[in-house]
Amino acid sequence: MDIVFHWDEERSLCDILYRDVQLFAPEDIEAWRALLLAELGNLWVQTNHRKFSIVVCIDGLQLDPEVGPEYSRFVLEIAQRYCVAIARYGKRPMVRAVVAAEATRRVRGGASATVARANIFDRREDAVDFVLASAARHADDC
Repeated sequence: MDIVFHWDEERSLCDILYRDVQLFAPEDIEAWRALLLAELGNLWVQTNHRKFSIVVCIDGLQLDPEVGPEYSRFVLEIAQRYCVAIARYGKRPMVRAVVAAEATRRVRGGASATVARANIFDRREDAVDFVLASAARHADDC
């Protein structure tokens, strides 16, 4: 599992790049979950327990639809625990389809559309613009 994390202190933005992540079985999800929790937990401490924005490049991610619900639950957990805003970007059609289907399922199940939506873009710049605008709105509400 090859994941690169980049922290932008000035913008309070974590950039996650999946280079080679294959999520095909529950044990894959658990290994991925443990890795992300460790890295994001360290950032949480580094930011003095302030929420931050996350953008994720999905181009190096392979996601089996069978583990889509577990993937989705964990992304929602990350969003609620650490994020002001989260967005994904990339071109992988299967991953985009699974992410969109799971987001729709969460919203239909009663989750907040703001937290549960897919927030998936073609380009990194669009994902970054989205999370930074969302963070600015969040700051205005506080």
